[in-house]
Amino acid sequence: LDAYYDNVLRPKDDIPGMLKAIQAGNGAAVGHNLLTGFDAVQNVWKKQTLLIWPAYHARNVIGNYWNNGLAGIWNPNEYAKAVDFQFANPDKVFQIGVKQYAKAELEDLLLDYGILGQFDAYMNLPRNLALIQKQASKFNPIELGGKVGNFVEDNARITHFFHQLNAGKSPLEAALSTKKYLFDYNDL
Repeated sequence: LDAYYDNVLRPKDDIPGMLKAIQAGNGAAVGHNLLTGFDAVQNVWKKQTLLIWPAYHARNVIGNYWNNGLAGIWNPNEYAKAVDFQFANPDKVFQIGVKQYAKAELEDLLLDYGILGQFDAYMNLPRNLALIQKQASKFNPIELGGKVGNFVEDNARITHFFHQLNAGKSPLEAALSTKKYLFDYNDL
């Protein structure tokens, strides 16, 4: 296996070329501008294509579950509690740790600490695409995919945040832990 890794997955002949590419991208204005431009184009492409494919959201579920697991969150019941919160009536009260929270109070905490809506904010499509979508049809697969993606991302974040509150952490500590373990779309 070591020989396979050394010769196939990381051929020694490619190392000098890889180092030059890394150096070109680090610090050279041309490399930086190229990568920045590529990111901008790729992000627009992703926003228009990924939303409608269930496999994309399934991969995010698995990745989020794994990342939460790194923080010790493996119990599926915690995700079910987050789903319950996501669909709960506004007047529902939740017992988290030793404290009771009204749904609105929890929503305020989740919004104030930037836990909710990360995926939705990232996938905010340009205006021209939104106009095209509006005219396309009443069933909009891109819009539906965006809602699914936002639900998936929010569920993992709510689960993590509630888990940390249950463990006696403050809302700020819970938010920092959530952002440490789960992908921050603001970094894109």
